[in-house]
Amino acid sequence: MGERFVDELSTRDVVAAAILREIAEGRGILRGDRAGVFLDTPGLEREKPGILGRSLTTLAHLAQRAGFDAAAEPFLIHPTLHYQNGGVAIDPDGWSGVPGLLCAGEVTGGLHGRNRMMGNALLELVAFGRRAGHAAATDARVERPRNIGLNHLADWRRALIAQDLPLTLKAPMIFPPYGNFNMATERGKAA
Repeated sequence: MGERFVDELSTRDVVAAAILREIAEGRGILRGDRAGVFLDTPGLEREKPGILGRSLTTLAHLAQRAGFDAAAEPFLIHPTLHYQNGGVAIDPDGWSGVPGLLCAGEVTGGLHGRNRMMGNALLELVAFGRRAGHAAATDARVERPRNIGLNHLADWRRALIAQDLPLTLKAPMIFPPYGNFNMATERGKAA
């Protein structure tokens, strides 16, 4: 613990994979039921003075909202779904392989795939959202059967049971508890 294992400013897929590997190999930090690693924001600030205010403003803002100074205290992080770029394969109009399901934005791989640069998501969302919206409006004019229900949910549940998969799993928490970490007391809490 306390050793740098990846260049924090590498591409998203490289950083996310390195963090997940650290946690899986028992070198992460366990806080309650959440495991993560520390992002050495004080070290980044020492190495590149002003980086939190210039390039990592969202991170600095999150720390402020959580009640700590990212320039003085490390940030507990874990890849969330946002970092799992890729996602639903779509055609140019946003149609997925699921009948009636159109997708645009972060849920899709987009044009840039796993290493999408920050800021491009809005451009993709607007362009593909418009195309998907037009396709959805056109499709909505098509006559449909009148007896549509929620049977697909019961089918999905039966499929999970048939595969002996749990029905109680939930999506990961997007914002784990942050703030006020004492490196000395955290050393013994490896995941």
